[in-house]
Amino acid sequence: MEEDKAIANEILFVVSNLFQKMASLGYFLRGGIDYGWMLDEEDIAVGLPLANAYLLESRSAIYPRVVISDTFRALLEDINADFDFQLKTDQELVYIDPFYNVTRAEDRREFFETYKTRISEKLEIHKGEPTIEQKFRWLALSYNNFLDQFLENSGIMLENEEVGEEEIEHLRNLKIELL
Repeated sequence: MEEDKAIANEILFVVSNLFQKMASLGYFLRGGIDYGWMLDEEDIAVGLPLANAYLLESRSAIYPRVVISDTFRALLEDINADFDFQLKTDQELVYIDPFYNVTRAEDRREFFETYKTRISEKLEIHKGEPTIEQKFRWLALSYNNFLDQFLENSGIMLENEEVGEEEIEHLRNLKIELL
């Protein structure tokens, strides 16, 4: 059970880390994760989880985020996973919070500064393109909400690590201004 919990936790962090790495390059991902049996051979991969992940990405993710299936969520519940801050719910969809891996970041200031810069750039680039701008506005709101949550709960999220007042003040100034 502890091994399953560690693997599930690592999957969530790997996906969040991939999201962060791509975002730092200016690319924002969306996707889906499902769980179950599938055939994965050298030249072919087939199975219901692969099809479900594709459907989650193409029909449900909508915004830059990675949605998890009910099956994967049930697995997390079966192993008594406690991922309060790693998972978010939006209109019955559960997705991985792309900002949570700040808890493993070597430099939290750089982490938040990079996200602020990249999201702000995308908002500026796509101003006047309502469909795309809406996706980045959603991401900016999610970022701002996470930043607030982090400032309130950093001791819990960082497993009781102290965050200095100077760092907290700096982070407070990294919210994305939305008009």
